Amino acid sequence: MHFDSDDEGKNGIRNPIISTILYLDSDYTSKNKKKCDKTMSGGPSLVTDQLMRDTYLAQKGYLSFPKEKRLVAFSGKVLHGVIPGKGVSPVPLLRKNGSQNSRRRVTLMLAFWRKIKVRDEIAPGSARSFPIGDGSPAWAKQLVEPILNDPTSKDNMTDPLPFESCPLEIECVYETLDGKPWTKKMGMPEYDQVYQGF
Repeated sequence: MHFDSDDEGKNGIRNPIISTILYLDSDYTSKNKKKCDKTMSGGPSLVTDQLMRDTYLAQKGYLSFPKEKRLVAFSGKVLHGVIPGKGVSPVPLLRKNGSQNSRRRVTLMLAFWRKIKVRDEIAPGSARSFPIGDGSPAWAKQLVEPILNDPTSKDNMTDPLPFESCPLEIECVYETLDGKPWTKKMGMPEYDQVYQGF
C-alpha cells in the first residue's frame, strides 16, 4: 500500500491530480475470452478512500481485477496498492512461435500532474520522458507500434469499443488478526508498519 508522490516523496509529498493503472496482460486463456485464467499471478488493485492526512484507516475500498486493456483512474491523493496473488508464480505459457508469456500481472502506471519537474536521467525512475526513437527499449516500441500502423487497417478494427465497468466495492479494508473490522476508534498504526515508502 502506498501514496503516489513525485520522486518517491523526496523533499516533501506532492501527489498527482489523477493516478491510473493500465493492465497490459490478460486474465484469459481461451480465444473466446470466457474462461478466466486462475493461474495468472498477481492480485487485484485496491484503491481506498484514505488520504495521507487522515488520522484513521480507510473506511472503504475498491478492487479492480487484472484484465487486458482495462484502465483504472482515481484521485492521486488516495492510498492504493496491489493485493498479493495466491501461491507461487506459475510456469510461463509457451506460445506457438516459441516465445513465452510470463503470466505475471503486468501494468503501466501513469500519473497526471499540475506541475512536475521532468528528469532527464536514462535510468528507470519517476518523472522521465517517454523513451521514443531508435534507441528506445523494446517495451516502449511495443506500446507505440499500433499508433504507427494504419489506423484503418482491418487488424485495428477488431478491438471492441471501450465500455465503463464498476470496481468491486468492499466495506472493510482493514481488520484485526481475529477477523473483526478495524474501526476509527482503534487509531492509526505507525506508518512504516502498514505502508510503503516515505
